[in-house]
Amino acid sequence: ILSEDDLVSVYSIGQNKTNANELIIGTYGKGAFKSSDKGANWNELSVPLNPDATVYSVEYSSNGNVYLASDDGFFFSSDGGSTWNERNNGLPHNKIWNMELFENGASQIIFITLITVGVEGDESSFKGGIYKSEDDGNSWSNISGDLPVMQSDGMFYYYWKFTVNTENPNSIYIGTSVGSPDESASAYEEWGVYKTENGGISWRKTDYNVSEGWMDQSFFDERHALVLSIAPSDTNTIYWGRDWMYKSTDAGNSWKQIYTVKKGDAWTGNGFELMMTEDIAFSPSDPDKIFVGYDDMGPFRSTDGGVSFKPLDSKMDPYDGYDAAKDIFVDPENGDVYLSRYDGVGSALESGFSLGRIYKSVDDGDSFTEISGGFPDGRPDLAIDFSAGTPGNRTLYAASYGNGVFKSTNSGERWFSINEGLSDDAAGAWTIKINPNNNEELFLGINNFGEGGGLYKTTDGGNSWFSLTSFPAYDVLSIEIDNRNIIYCGATENYDWSVSGGLYKSSDGGNSWNEIFDYPRIADIAISPVNPDLLFIVSQPWYDIWLPDVMPGIFKSTDAGENWTNITTDLAHTYALFAKIDPHNPSRLFVGTGGGGLWVNDNVTSVENEINDAPEEFILYQNFPNPFRKGSGGNAATTIDYSIPMLETQNPDKSGQVFAPQRVILKLYDVLGREIATLVNKEQTPGNYSIRFNGQNLSPGVYLYSITVSGVTKKFRQTKKMLLLR
Repeated sequence: ILSEDDLVSVYSIGQNKTNANELIIGTYGKGAFKSSDKGANWNELSVPLNPDATVYSVEYSSNGNVYLASDDGFFFSSDGGSTWNERNNGLPHNKIWNMELFENGASQIIFITLITVGVEGDESSFKGGIYKSEDDGNSWSNISGDLPVMQSDGMFYYYWKFTVNTENPNSIYIGTSVGSPDESASAYEEWGVYKTENGGISWRKTDYNVSEGWMDQSFFDERHALVLSIAPSDTNTIYWGRDWMYKSTDAGNSWKQIYTVKKGDAWTGNGFELMMTEDIAFSPSDPDKIFVGYDDMGPFRSTDGGVSFKPLDSKMDPYDGYDAAKDIFVDPENGDVYLSRYDGVGSALESGFSLGRIYKSVDDGDSFTEISGGFPDGRPDLAIDFSAGTPGNRTLYAASYGNGVFKSTNSGERWFSINEGLSDDAAGAWTIKINPNNNEELFLGINNFGEGGGLYKTTDGGNSWFSLTSFPAYDVLSIEIDNRNIIYCGATENYDWSVSGGLYKSSDGGNSWNEIFDYPRIADIAISPVNPDLLFIVSQPWYDIWLPDVMPGIFKSTDAGENWTNITTDLAHTYALFAKIDPHNPSRLFVGTGGGGLWVNDNVTSVENEINDAPEEFILYQNFPNPFRKGSGGNAATTIDYSIPMLETQNPDKSGQVFAPQRVILKLYDVLGREIATLVNKEQTPGNYSIRFNGQNLSPGVYLYSITVSGVTKKFRQTKKMLLLR
């Protein structure tokens, strides 16, 4: 709603209580803006702020006064924001963090919290806590009372989030909070939610022994109240949390976790899934038994088809840092569970992916034993050959980041290095895949974080490796092989800053490759076990502020990668990590997300499902990349996306929507209007589509691409430009 030149980080918004069209927003480093037409147009307000100030809160009173709280002080306006008065009398400093307004008739009480400042270890230097004003900010009084100020180690407490009872301004809840913008912890001893019933004269910590969910509270000890709110319909109901959510229905005397529901010895989620799902594995003998690995949460098991899950770790972080459950495999003969672990993506980015261990369970995942003898520390990517050997003598392969590739021929009891031919690239060993059609043939993806990756192959079980030089020197994220020996590989030019790359396909054992999808970060590939032409890929958003035309999510192809449909639809969390097809039900696709838990689509092979999730309007998107460039490698490729909605029928007795295929024609023209190529000419059902186009044989210059869709009652046509560079 702001022009591109005025884009800002918006921290707060206030709305006039008597004129809903009037809004004021507070920003980071750009001051405050006002709109009188619900955001259609904005004007910067002349609030006397420092240039780098952050406006954390804006409030309108019922009589039209405006209050603005920032880390440069408190400001008051009685004329809708035209003029402002700074009012900080009685405050120890001007760095305000949060504000709430209590109104009762014509009277207003303003509450604020201050950023904590002081000399560590000197309690008398503490300047922070909660303040209030009953005269529009002309004077302020400290109502922090006996809130904890300093811990025994000399570290101060911080208070940011608070909530005021809408019926009684003397009843206030406040929580210990993060201590700075980098979220450094500030409360270890007396952390939690505090309550006052006498306007801040005295505070007490609310009863904190709450019912537990599947998060281990000794590990996820929630010191930071980033969510804290009283329900307006019932002031005895309070919510608080950050990583998890808790609820009290008795004014804070007791709390109950509300993110899971107990079911036997397992848990059912309530949709509040702030977890990174690393992998999923299915029991070969029991279609209802599923194993899931979480970052920070470890492995879980479901025995009811994913309705509920039981944590398999006795505690979080049970192995001194190897808390993330990464790869899971289940032996088809006896049900042994293999598990690779590392320190989790957040810690690993800091440690350089330097930790990794392999574990095995012989009791259905109830307990795990380390099988890492000879396997060095380093993020592990595990592959197991179940086509040969016996349950106690399986051949295991693992890429250990920083160390290379390792192999075990006795189910992981002992490991030995197999790095012949990898040379310096061994340290970048990232992902490994066994050819399901030939267990002596493996592929190894290298990740050198933008310093030149690549793909290696072995045909003798890892005794020697050779580079597939026709594959681009990109960081490899994913490898899959179908039952026809067609290889798919997702790669990006830089794991850290992915702006180019794609999905590559080889039909000759890796000797030559074609790019069949050019979004820069294809994190996973799933191939249907009953139809090798049916593919699913995970396209991750990665620094997508630089790639606004790249649509992340889950894409589907029914013709081995020639055409793609975006089926993300109602997958609310589009940062996906993997996609896995249920081998017991190939129409069922599981998707793990980076912070949104585990999702499932029970009908990914159904045309009807795709139609019901069809877009609401015709859209022809700008091709990506644009401009695109001719290259010596013959890869002047770009992708064109378009969306086809359901159309209205002419018969009023019908449902009003048409599911029948529509004729879609997509053509390419030069700037003189001469037809160059027909990219699409066929009937297609409503949905989202992607077309790959290679302009290597064209001359550099401007071209036009035009789509025509012939529906039941109307025709859609749209044209866009693309630029091909030399």
